[in-house]
Amino acid sequence: MVANALEPSRISPTRPLEDADHAAERHLVRRMILWMAVMVPACAAVLALLVGLAASSSGAPIAAPIAIGAGTGVLAGIFWGMWVGFVASAGEFEELERK
Repeated sequence: MVANALEPSRISPTRPLEDADHAAERHLVRRMILWMAVMVPACAAVLALLVGLAASSSGAPIAAPIAIGAGTGVLAGIFWGMWVGFVASAGEFEELERK
């Protein structure tokens, strides 16, 4: 027999805090994904542009340096997107710690 989740024996005083923790973690992951989706293309474009500008003055073909700059921008965007998402969620976790 499956126990009902609303039975008095199943309700604990820490249950609302556990639900709040799970919600905060979900918000953290969503913010990280959102900011990574914003930062990856932005960083890839900026670094590809910078490397392209630097390579264009050399007179050599610039396709490979632009690709390298875009790849580096993707990695930088992943890092900065996760960082911004984490910082945006810090207040929510601090509020949970106070409870």
